[in-house]
Amino acid sequence: MKSQCAVALLLVLRLCGASAEPYRLALPGYRYQFPRDHFNHPDFQTEWWYYTGNVRSSAGRRFGFELTFFRQGVDRESSPAANVWDVRDIWMAHLALSDIDGHQFLHTERLNRSGAGTAGAGAPGGADCS
Repeated sequence: MKSQCAVALLLVLRLCGASAEPYRLALPGYRYQFPRDHFNHPDFQTEWWYYTGNVRSSAGRRFGFELTFFRQGVDRESSPAANVWDVRDIWMAHLALSDIDGHQFLHTERLNRSGAGTAGAGAPGGADCS
Protein backbone atom coordinates (compact mmCIF):
# COMPACT_ATOMS: atom_id res chain seq x y z
CA MET A 1 0.00 0.00 0.00
CA LYS A 2 2.83 2.42 0.85
CA SER A 3 4.42 1.85 -2.57
CA GLN A 4 1.13 2.63 -4.33
CA CYS A 5 0.75 5.84 -2.33
CA ALA A 6 4.34 6.83 -3.12
CA VAL A 7 3.80 6.29 -6.86
CA ALA A 8 0.53 8.25 -6.78
CA LEU A 9 2.20 11.14 -4.93
CA LEU A 10 5.07 11.25 -7.41
CA LEU A 11 2.64 11.37 -10.33
CA VAL A 12 0.57 14.18 -8.80
CA LEU A 13 3.65 16.24 -7.93
CA ARG A 14 5.09 15.70 -11.37
CA LEU A 15 1.89 16.88 -13.07
CA CYS A 16 1.49 19.88 -10.76
CA GLY A 17 5.12 20.93 -10.80
CA ALA A 18 5.96 20.26 -14.43
CA SER A 19 8.91 22.46 -15.35
CA ALA A 20 9.29 24.28 -18.63
CA GLU A 21 13.00 23.50 -18.62
CA PRO A 22 13.60 19.82 -19.41
CA TYR A 23 15.86 17.62 -17.36
CA ARG A 24 19.04 16.23 -18.93
CA LEU A 25 18.86 12.79 -20.48
CA ALA A 26 21.24 10.02 -19.50
CA LEU A 27 22.99 9.41 -22.82
CA PRO A 28 26.07 7.42 -23.87
CA GLY A 29 29.37 9.28 -23.68
CA TYR A 30 28.94 10.76 -20.19
CA ARG A 31 32.38 11.25 -18.61
CA TYR A 32 32.32 10.10 -15.00
CA GLN A 33 34.35 12.09 -12.51
CA PHE A 34 34.77 11.07 -8.89
CA PRO A 35 34.05 12.14 -6.22
CA ARG A 36 31.52 14.36 -8.08
CA ASP A 37 29.53 11.41 -9.38
CA HIS A 38 29.06 9.82 -5.96
CA PHE A 39 26.47 12.51 -5.20
CA ASN A 40 23.26 14.14 -6.40
CA HIS A 41 22.89 15.28 -10.03
CA PRO A 42 20.03 17.84 -9.97
CA ASP A 43 20.11 18.27 -13.78
CA PHE A 44 18.70 14.73 -14.09
CA GLN A 45 15.14 13.96 -13.02
CA THR A 46 15.58 10.45 -11.59
CA GLU A 47 18.46 8.95 -9.62
CA TRP A 48 18.99 6.11 -7.23
CA TRP A 49 21.78 4.71 -5.08
CA TYR A 50 22.07 1.05 -3.98
CA TYR A 51 23.92 -0.39 -1.03
CA THR A 52 23.87 -4.19 -0.89
CA GLY A 53 25.71 -6.79 1.07
CA ASN A 54 25.84 -9.90 3.18
CA VAL A 55 26.71 -9.87 6.86
CA ARG A 56 26.94 -12.30 9.77
CA SER A 57 26.08 -11.69 13.38
CA SER A 58 28.65 -12.49 16.08
CA ALA A 59 26.74 -15.78 16.57
CA GLY A 60 27.17 -16.63 12.86
CA ARG A 61 23.59 -15.90 11.73
CA ARG A 62 23.50 -14.82 8.05
CA PHE A 63 21.73 -11.76 6.63
CA GLY A 64 21.51 -10.06 3.26
CA PHE A 65 20.50 -6.43 2.84
CA GLU A 66 19.67 -3.86 0.20
CA LEU A 67 19.28 -0.18 1.02
CA THR A 68 18.15 2.02 -1.86
CA PHE A 69 17.69 5.79 -2.02
CA PHE A 70 15.64 7.31 -4.84
CA ARG A 71 15.45 10.96 -5.88
CA GLN A 72 12.75 12.22 -8.24
CA GLY A 73 13.01 15.83 -9.41
CA VAL A 74 9.70 17.69 -9.58
CA ASP A 75 10.60 21.37 -10.02
CA ARG A 76 13.63 22.82 -11.79
CA GLU A 77 12.32 26.38 -12.02
CA SER A 78 12.72 27.34 -8.34
CA SER A 79 16.18 28.47 -7.40
CA PRO A 80 17.59 26.47 -4.47
CA ALA A 81 17.68 29.61 -2.30
CA ALA A 82 14.19 30.89 -3.25
CA ASN A 83 12.38 29.24 -0.34
CA VAL A 84 13.57 26.32 1.78
CA TRP A 85 10.01 24.91 1.71
CA ASP A 86 9.76 24.70 -2.10
CA VAL A 87 9.45 21.09 -3.22
CA ARG A 88 12.22 20.50 -5.75
CA ASP A 89 12.73 16.77 -5.15
CA ILE A 90 10.91 13.79 -3.68
CA TRP A 91 13.09 11.28 -1.84
CA MET A 92 12.33 7.64 -1.07
CA ALA A 93 14.36 5.13 0.90
CA HIS A 94 13.73 1.40 0.82
CA LEU A 95 15.40 -1.15 3.09
CA ALA A 96 15.11 -4.91 2.66
CA LEU A 97 16.65 -7.45 5.03
CA SER A 98 16.84 -11.19 4.38
CA ASP A 99 17.25 -13.25 7.54
CA ILE A 100 18.67 -16.24 5.70
CA ASP A 101 18.90 -18.62 8.64
CA GLY A 102 15.57 -17.45 10.13
CA HIS A 103 13.79 -17.74 6.75
CA GLN A 104 12.33 -14.23 6.99
CA PHE A 105 12.21 -11.27 4.64
CA LEU A 106 11.67 -7.84 6.18
CA HIS A 107 11.29 -4.51 4.40
CA THR A 108 10.31 -0.91 5.00
CA GLU A 109 10.29 2.35 3.09
CA ARG A 110 10.05 6.05 3.70
CA LEU A 111 8.95 8.90 1.46
CA ASN A 112 9.98 12.52 2.04
CA ARG A 113 10.41 15.76 0.17
CA SER A 114 13.30 18.17 0.04
CA GLY A 115 13.00 21.02 2.51
CA ALA A 116 14.52 22.85 5.41
CA GLY A 117 17.02 20.67 7.24
CA THR A 118 16.27 17.57 5.14
CA ALA A 119 19.30 15.49 4.33
CA GLY A 120 20.13 15.20 0.66
CA ALA A 121 22.79 13.51 -1.40
CA GLY A 122 25.08 16.43 -2.11
CA ALA A 123 28.82 16.69 -1.77
CA PRO A 124 30.25 17.67 1.62
CA GLY A 125 30.15 21.42 2.09
CA GLY A 126 27.19 21.82 -0.27
CA ALA A 127 29.26 21.87 -3.47
CA ASP A 128 27.29 21.62 -6.70
CA CYS A 129 27.71 18.13 -8.13
CA SER A 130 26.11 18.67 -11.52
